[in-house]
Amino acid sequence: MAKFNEQRIAARLKDMEVPEKFIPQFIAMGQLQDMKRGEMVVDIGENCQKAYIVLNGGFVSQRIGQKGVARTVNFFLDMYRPYMTSFHSYFQEEPSRVLIKAIKPSTALVLDKSKLAKLHGAHKDFKDFTIERIVHALLAENEFKGYLISKPPEELYGILLERFPNMHRDVPAKYIAEFMGISRVWLSKLRKEVLK
Repeated sequence: MAKFNEQRIAARLKDMEVPEKFIPQFIAMGQLQDMKRGEMVVDIGENCQKAYIVLNGGFVSQRIGQKGVARTVNFFLDMYRPYMTSFHSYFQEEPSRVLIKAIKPSTALVLDKSKLAKLHGAHKDFKDFTIERIVHALLAENEFKGYLISKPPEELYGILLERFPNMHRDVPAKYIAEFMGISRVWLSKLRKEVLK
């Protein structure tokens, strides 16, 4: 797993287009958390009052269906959608409806909501930036939920490839198929058709 010092964290945040004036604040208040593949970050029923910036690796957000089977509903990758939390829990201060877990060895910068709130009170531009990033991630999740409801698997797969160009490398097929609501065999057939 990649080791992060302040210089590497600053470089990653800069890659994510975090304004340089905010980088020291994120580093000062954040805590690095290394996670193994399969490690749970947020569990269903937990009151999630933390936001995460994925510095390396990737995570999935899952809901548990009627038969107790997990279904992937969102992805958070270091190079795509790196801001994550259990959005409903974070904003409503209610038990999380999703679980979030690492899909590969990963590192995240963990930001406590109460510490963010203190900085928000003192620096309006910092508040605007952090809220915009977290709300943007929430809106992206809602957009994907709309795709799941309205798009056939073939079209949804095309959207995923467009949004996640390195998806095949970064996300195990199990989670992609789960997200799309299809079998891994069907996903394999879709991949072959697209790669023709």
